[in-house]
Amino acid sequence: MELTDDECDHALGREIKVHRKRRSLMNSYLGVQDDAETTRPGARSTSPKTVQVVHFGPQGEMPGGIAQVINSYCTWKFETVEVSGVRTTYGKRNRKDPIRFAASVRRLMALRLKKKRSLAIFHMSQRGSFVREGSLVILSRALGIPTAVQLHGSEFPAHADRHPRTTAWVLTSAHAVFTLTDKTSSAIKSVVRSPQDVRVIQIKNAVEIGERPCGTTRTNSIVMAGELGRRKGVDVAIRAWRQLGECTDGWVLQLIGPRQSDISEWPDLPRLEYAGVESHQRLMDRLCKTKIALLPARHEAMPMFILEAMAAGCAIISTPVGQIPEVVTADVGILVGTDDATALADAIQMLIADESRLSSMSRSSIGKIEASYSSEKMAQKLELEWLAIINAFGK
Repeated sequence: MELTDDECDHALGREIKVHRKRRSLMNSYLGVQDDAETTRPGARSTSPKTVQVVHFGPQGEMPGGIAQVINSYCTWKFETVEVSGVRTTYGKRNRKDPIRFAASVRRLMALRLKKKRSLAIFHMSQRGSFVREGSLVILSRALGIPTAVQLHGSEFPAHADRHPRTTAWVLTSAHAVFTLTDKTSSAIKSVVRSPQDVRVIQIKNAVEIGERPCGTTRTNSIVMAGELGRRKGVDVAIRAWRQLGECTDGWVLQLIGPRQSDISEWPDLPRLEYAGVESHQRLMDRLCKTKIALLPARHEAMPMFILEAMAAGCAIISTPVGQIPEVVTADVGILVGTDDATALADAIQMLIADESRLSSMSRSSIGKIEASYSSEKMAQKLELEWLAIINAFGK
């Protein structure tokens, strides 16, 4: 029996819908997102996208700054670059990670076959990422894809010192390496045979300001968020809060994020709340209502938490590690020594007793982000750097 034209069109349309549904389900299972899904609709430029940049690393609702950086890149405005992401891991020691690795290999093969000019960027920090993402860097270069690495975290120099050969092998397989700190840039030069073997590009983390929902009414709360362990200094925060005792009456310290195994004691202190793991949007909403953001870290590069808290109008209390002193100046917050619970307690007490100073720091925090750490300015710089790599090494 022959079908009419209308029946053929209907059947074809149904098959297309089934195919798209299957592809969407498979991509969701493998952790590969279509470009249209990883770029916010409102962020698309009206000009045609002639270049594709794909970021490989942690992304989505995962704790840690790397995921937030990749999530942000997928929403920023770029004139000629189509940005997407591939999630390479579910988290530490997850048995499903081989699925993510297979999805990443699949995406690299697709990039190799596509006619669109492309760049693969692999986000790494230390230890396991130099095996997982590092092997993908080597594969990407072998496939002839313009390849870059973006290094995060404060512990990379120690990793490079312990594993110089592996570090040098991975980094020299990339056409360029993006860093956040002078210390990381210096560590790269110390492990590669010749500085000319690696093009190092130092950039800043940045945040999207947009239309902030933050109002003028804020609660007497202090927020500390991230992977709650010794590196972030959560044990120092707890000791400081215990020392303050009744001085914090009317205030609450809220801890948000996954607890790390290196902290054995989680005391039940008055006005100390553990809110668990929250979505990024919920954390941003919380920061818009709080007065102080706390991060007494022992090691950091340039934490996204501080930048996002400043964009939300929080005063900052932190430590002078990594690039934090460049951002947290006296007009936006207070820096105390690492491992110094007494100094931290004094800083907290000083701010909670001075409402006018808190208000001034709130305004200064927002102003500094708008002036120096906005996504609009950083997107322009990144796009130029990405295009330069593609023009130099792409076919």
